[in-house]
Amino acid sequence: NAWKNLSTKRNKYSLPGGYRSIMVLPQDVSHMWIDYDGDNDELCVTDYDKLQGAKDISSKQKGSSLALQMSFNLPSSSYATMFLRELTFEAASRLHQKLE
Repeated sequence: NAWKNLSTKRNKYSLPGGYRSIMVLPQDVSHMWIDYDGDNDELCVTDYDKLQGAKDISSKQKGSSLALQMSFNLPSSSYATMFLRELTFEAASRLHQKLE
């Protein structure tokens, strides 16, 4: 077995840890479209705002711009940025990031 050849009797060379899942599905996915006008408009209520008694931000009837607010849960060791890249079909390579 090839894996046995990689093991060592010296613990100082062994690395503890576990394996990550190759693919996971997000849970509790929801979204909301928000109309807004200015670049400085509040698009979400922060936890601090909620502690201060602020209510959810309601979307304006007709704004000049449109934002997408998403909410989802991922298990530990999963990356939200990779989930969003998959949704938007953006390349994740370093070369692609340098070109833009």
